[in-house]
Amino acid sequence: MKPVLIFSGNNNRAVISFCRFATKKNIPIYIVANGPQDIVFKTDYSGFVIHTRPKNIINISDILHYASLVKKLGEQSSIVILPSTEYINRLLVSEEKKLQENYIETGLCTADLYNQISNKYSFSQLCKQSNFDVPTDYEQQPDKFPFVIKPKEYTDRNLSISNPAIIQNSSELNEYLNGKFESDFYYQDYIPGRSIYFLYHISKAKNYSVYSQENLVQQPNGGSMLVAISSDIHENQLSEEYANMLISKGFFGLIMIEFKFHDNRFYMIEANPRLWGPSQLILDAGMNLFDQWAHEVGLSNSIRKLDYKRDTYYFWNGGVTLESLPNKQLKFYSFFNESIFIAQYEKLSKLEIYNKEDTKDIFDSSKL
Repeated sequence: MKPVLIFSGNNNRAVISFCRFATKKNIPIYIVANGPQDIVFKTDYSGFVIHTRPKNIINISDILHYASLVKKLGEQSSIVILPSTEYINRLLVSEEKKLQENYIETGLCTADLYNQISNKYSFSQLCKQSNFDVPTDYEQQPDKFPFVIKPKEYTDRNLSISNPAIIQNSSELNEYLNGKFESDFYYQDYIPGRSIYFLYHISKAKNYSVYSQENLVQQPNGGSMLVAISSDIHENQLSEEYANMLISKGFFGLIMIEFKFHDNRFYMIEANPRLWGPSQLILDAGMNLFDQWAHEVGLSNSIRKLDYKRDTYYFWNGGVTLESLPNKQLKFYSFFNESIFIAQYEKLSKLEIYNKEDTKDIFDSSKL
């Protein structure tokens, strides 16, 4: 069986979820840690670490070096690299030819298409052209608050990476744009309503699996999702329409598409063609997305038939801070609110993604 090279230290929740999947399926994994403080050293997967790289430093020469090492250790001529983070994925797709020459598989589509989908502005324009609903765009600051500001591309002209932000007033906008060029960003209407993910794996053969999660609690200002639940919202015809659009463009691989549901319409917010943070829900709810990806890249000969479980909860305790609760800075969606969250906190903690034997040290250190 081909081994999998994993770059840990970023998107940790997704990486650890995949490690759980891989070890259960006896897929050999080899991890390159991201500095000595990498969270992977607090898990049962520390024994799979073959090297610790300088923190947040990686280039194609490094990747080829680690790939060669994994081939020797795994006694295989070809390997797979897990498409775990945006930075790693963009580096991989930009070096597709070198990877092919060295028998390295990623399950990622072409660089041009990957970037078009991952860049927020270009994917929004693509969705508009396909007659999907997206928030209204503005090149100049809208005349009312709140609104959202987003980078047009992955990096701005300062080579900096900026996250989207919900802007409540002029002071917040000035702080966000400090030292930046406004033309590197664009504005969108802020859309209230329910928060929903469509979760896909699309194969090169143009087949796909799709599931959904409804988000219930989010970190302040559009941060990571803290509480979510598996749902049947993907049974809406829209999930098929988005899949067909992606397939028509030649996309394949894993992808999450985020929506806001408001006034009976699904507004596309952004897409992430990589592993996403709440990936533990793939395992707990019986989604076959990792199985599909593993089969696509040659890690397994068959795809398990799983029993999908709706209403399965996802909870990340480590993303909740003591300050966020009394200040009511957390964002609550749908039927959830602060009272429900506090009342169910103990129950949710039993389901917390790190409250498992392989990651007990992480869970214990993150308790409020």
